[in-house]
Amino acid sequence: MITNEKNTVSVCNTEKEEIIINPNITKRDDKIKKDYVLLRNYDENIRPMRGMQLKSAMISINRIEKNELSLATFTDIGKVNAKSMFQANIISGIMMYIEDLVILSESFKSEIPYYKLLDPSDKNQHDVEIMITEFCKDVNTFSNEEFRKIFGYIKDSNLLDLEDEEKNLVEQVIHENIVELKRVFIQIKKFAKTHYSVFKRFKHAGAPLIPSAVGTISKDAFISEFESCITISDGKDPLEDIIVIPLSKDVLKAYSIISEAIQMCLKDMVKNHINCIEQMLTGVLPVRHYSLETFSAKDEDMYQKTIKKFCGKHPHYIDDLKKISHQPKIEKEKLQWYIDLPDFLKECSERK
Repeated sequence: MITNEKNTVSVCNTEKEEIIINPNITKRDDKIKKDYVLLRNYDENIRPMRGMQLKSAMISINRIEKNELSLATFTDIGKVNAKSMFQANIISGIMMYIEDLVILSESFKSEIPYYKLLDPSDKNQHDVEIMITEFCKDVNTFSNEEFRKIFGYIKDSNLLDLEDEEKNLVEQVIHENIVELKRVFIQIKKFAKTHYSVFKRFKHAGAPLIPSAVGTISKDAFISEFESCITISDGKDPLEDIIVIPLSKDVLKAYSIISEAIQMCLKDMVKNHINCIEQMLTGVLPVRHYSLETFSAKDEDMYQKTIKKFCGKHPHYIDDLKKISHQPKIEKEKLQWYIDLPDFLKECSERK
């Protein structure tokens, strides 16, 4: 899994590169600006906050195991139940990341602003479940060119104003990254296929989930290898047609690994596309080399210089991106609960 931050060999972004303000550049249209705002918000707020929620659930399970969480009224089975519910939250958190990954991948691959895939006013709005199904079906066949699009990589290094040795190094990094990304995407596909029904059931339909399930399933040799398991109803008979999700320290470790890998993919693809917009490019050089151990010290130094040369020739223009012309529409009829909030609080107060 691609989870090691040390594999960032160079940085080319708006935080560390000089921002060039050029009043004569071609102004980008509102669609690009709005997509930019949403991508920046996802990168700076949504992705890290999802990570905090996941980490909180994992920490809670560890604290229960160490008797550090205040569950004085819980029996031993009650603590197992609590761990099961936190596990369901972890699965849901990872699946939300996978939904993000699928939607953004489809957006970048198809060159469609990602919000258009979710636009509720569009009759052709894409159903997220269908997109995940198609993703799981097609991910094995994604071409190198599609991965370049998804991750915002430069389409053809031969078009770059670089020395041949530098171009070869860029192609080596892109090739090795894609090999690793294909492997990670296959692991994400396996996780999604196993857990999407669990995610849906946990979110909806009264959460037909039985924590720390026991009984006939405990006699199964495979299940008995784990500390506990959850059963989720997923068929006509709620007690017979079930999905079983086991829990153990190794399971939690694997959740952490795949979660970090998905977050790394999201971080890199979104940041690269933000840079594409700011630098007015269709693709950038990979900042992260996932197989850094294949680099010699000489190669690493050359790649860092190549990144800096590329960024020097393609500075970040963000002056027009700061100006978004829009007028938010607030529909009060959709806020009825909040409109009635004073009456609700008054009624509750009077009933005490």
